[in-house]
Amino acid sequence: FQGYLINVEVPLNLSGGGGPGGALEAIINAERLRKWVEYLRRRGAEKTARMSAAGETAWVVVWYDSVVHPHGRIAYQNALMPANAAFFAVSSALFTNYAWKAPLLAYSRIACAALGRDCADILVGVDVFGRSGAGGLNTPAALELIGPRRGAPDAFSVALFAPGWTWERREQSWADWWALDTAFWEAVTDYFPKRDERVAFATNFCKGSGDAWFVRGERVHAAPWTDMAVCAPKSFAWPRAHALHAATHEPTPVATSLAEDTVWSGNSALRITTEKAHGVLVPLACIAAQDTDPLCVTMVAAGGARPVLVQHALGAVHESTHGAWTRMTASFRAERTVLVAALLPPGVHEATIGYIEVAAADASEHDAVWNEQHGLLTWSDFAPWSSTYEIFAIGDATHWLGTALARTSVAVVPPPGTSVLEVRAVGSEHAAYAVIA
Repeated sequence: FQGYLINVEVPLNLSGGGGPGGALEAIINAERLRKWVEYLRRRGAEKTARMSAAGETAWVVVWYDSVVHPHGRIAYQNALMPANAAFFAVSSALFTNYAWKAPLLAYSRIACAALGRDCADILVGVDVFGRSGAGGLNTPAALELIGPRRGAPDAFSVALFAPGWTWERREQSWADWWALDTAFWEAVTDYFPKRDERVAFATNFCKGSGDAWFVRGERVHAAPWTDMAVCAPKSFAWPRAHALHAATHEPTPVATSLAEDTVWSGNSALRITTEKAHGVLVPLACIAAQDTDPLCVTMVAAGGARPVLVQHALGAVHESTHGAWTRMTASFRAERTVLVAALLPPGVHEATIGYIEVAAADASEHDAVWNEQHGLLTWSDFAPWSSTYEIFAIGDATHWLGTALARTSVAVVPPPGTSVLEVRAVGSEHAAYAVIA
């Protein structure tokens, strides 16, 4: 949790009075609101800094361009203007309304310079429905004006407004929506930097909805479902991969998709295809390996893909097979940021990645606690990089009971014959166990 977006879209004469009395009330409340935003930003930063071993804070308070100061009225400015500058001054960033034109971007640049603030602190609202001008699959035209990928001092940040356009624009089939949604994110993906320098990363490429659920390559649930809590990161490789020639590290074309016909965990896996005969490297995650403790890479793949580090040595790879899947683990040490990739060796034109994990090399076992009286299973959050945990009942056979939405507890009704309850990080081998008396 990194902070708040403050969106106040009501006039501040809260008693509803008009005339001079109502105007005065709005002015007083606007100043109160400004002081509260300032307090929220300061206190949140102090608290998160205390919680950080390094004394750093990523606490953010973003002000949405709505109520103006000092009058306390709703008046969308669509840029950094004198009327919203007071709120911007006490916030981490300003999220502008979406009805802007190019001249207003120039005004925001001038205003940022006058206030001594970075242009990146302005999140320019871009409405995917097109109320900013360019929208839909033409949204990149608006992003080009804002300039988030130029890396220049005058480049703004972006706040995407209503990306649900892909679903809401008209009635359509699920397949048509997915094709449109994928096309949209592929069109805009280069304008948003990939998350990198994580100290740990894991994904099973799961979507937030589907028609089945898989555990270790086996279908354990076969009915439609929707649950955004189990939606996992999609890594660097989707919707568009920036692949490299395995030998020369020159850019090379590949196609990636989220496959549902061959799945290791959850309901989808990363399918990589290439027409090139030479080997290709497909970056999946960037890890800040700046510690002396070893890290472990785990990849579950089908079709011949292998885990590698780009321009860095990886230890011996240990393999085990699970039907069509191969599970590969290897450890490494590094004092700098490393790029973790999937290698498709020469001659391999298609491979599927079911799971990728980079985390501390930890072989220790973890305990869970079963409270029979309350029917509650609890555990420590032993794999915080995992999107969720799965629960299994172990007796004469192992039964999948479902996924736990909470990080450390879940109500369970063990089936007859259960002797052990297992909590396992989704897709991985990290697990905790509770013995049922």
